Amino acid sequence: PSIPALFSFLQTAASQNGLTLEGLNLSAVSEVSGAEGLGIKEINVSFNISGSYSSLKSLLSTLEKTSRLIEVETISLSAPQETDKPFSFGLAIKTRSY
Repeated sequence: PSIPALFSFLQTAASQNGLTLEGLNLSAVSEVSGAEGLGIKEINVSFNISGSYSSLKSLLSTLEKTSRLIEVETISLSAPQETDKPFSFGLAIKTRSY
């Protein structure tokens, strides 16, 4: 997928699963080693979202079921100071594209 299409997908997936996307960062775009000349790019993206833990699980399920090849590399969690506030999550993902 193109980078704008990937960002749009992540925004839509977060929203549909009850999460708020708070930041999106393109970490790196590089050619896949061993695939020189084939035009396969590896795209690393990190983003922050807020919402409930069950919403995060739903988002992960959405990412797993999508036709895009998305690999979740890291997930971080910050508990809210107050019980009525949402959790904050950080995710780093990797995908490949032509």
